[in-house]
Amino acid sequence: MFESEVPSPILFHGPGSQGKASVEASLWGQVLACLGDPKRGIDRATVLEAVEVLSSSPVGDRRCAVVLGPVDVTTVEGVEDGLLKTLEEDTAVSPRAHLWAFDEGAVRPTIRSRCLSVWCPGVWVLDLEATRAAKEVVSASLSG
Repeated sequence: MFESEVPSPILFHGPGSQGKASVEASLWGQVLACLGDPKRGIDRATVLEAVEVLSSSPVGDRRCAVVLGPVDVTTVEGVEDGLLKTLEEDTAVSPRAHLWAFDEGAVRPTIRSRCLSVWCPGVWVLDLEATRAAKEVVSASLSG
């Protein structure tokens, strides 16, 4: 890779975003970390760990990547602000950030503006119990 080729962070979004981010990160190079929880999202400790790994210099000349998400689900408002400086200061030797989100619109605009955006089609996995409960609520409200 040439010094002028600074790899931009990528934001994968949509139903298949988690899998696509993981696959693309492994194709890019060595995956140093997969951070975040699909149900609980990211918290302050996760962001701090991501910043630490993204700020590190890899050993050798192999490209590296970090997978982080879902960045649209956070435990505390503004927790992802810690990523901003790290995403801005991406260098040709730092690990490439592969972020993922269910809904691109729910990702903070400041994060979105620092990333290349990739739509990941797929099938939404639904919680059948939640779907049944939602149908009951809709039926009850329609019947008065």
